[in-house]
Amino acid sequence: MEHIDALIDDLIAREGDYVHHPADRGGPTRWGITEAVARRHGYHDKMTQLPRGRSRRDLQTYILACPRLCRCRRNCARIGGGIV
Repeated sequence: MEHIDALIDDLIAREGDYVHHPADRGGPTRWGITEAVARRHGYHDKMTQLPRGRSRRDLQTYILACPRLCRCRRNCARIGGGIV
């Protein structure tokens, strides 16, 4: 679980706070969660108000639901790439 927590912390630090750039096909994003993902997880308020803790829980749910993601990330790191 510590590895997953570190993975989430890294993703949130990289993604940062709210962004909505026209060139980004993901649309509005906050703390690494796109608006589409937030809606799928039941969040219906403004994306600018999405709590960091909720993003953390949603990311954790996603990562735990994809058991091969951590193994894939380890393998990609060995060859010099990165995946989240």
